[in-house]
Amino acid sequence: KFEASIQYAGMDGVISSFFLWKPGSETSTVYWNELDFEKDGITRNGDCKLQLNLINGMPGPENHEQLVNVSKICTEFHTYAFEWTPDYAKWT
Repeated sequence: KFEASIQYAGMDGVISSFFLWKPGSETSTVYWNELDFEKDGITRNGDCKLQLNLINGMPGPENHEQLVNVSKICTEFHTYAFEWTPDYAKWT
C-alpha cells in the first residue's frame, strides 16, 4: 500500500499527480504498468478535477481513466492511497 497526503496545484495548465510505475515501463521491451491520482484541469466554476488512471500494456501503454468527484482537492489536503497487487489495483 502506498499513501500520500496531497493538496494539488490550483492553477490551470499545471498537472499535479501522485503516481506509481514499474521501472523500465518507458522502454519497448517492458510491459507498461502505471497508476495515477492526477489533477486534470479546472472546471468553469474553479473546481479542480481528479482523474484516476490505470495505464498498462505491451507494446505501448493503454489508458483506462475515470474522473471522480472529490471536492476541494486544490484548497485542502486529502489522503490518497493505492493498493497494487499482482491480482488487482485499488484506489482509496
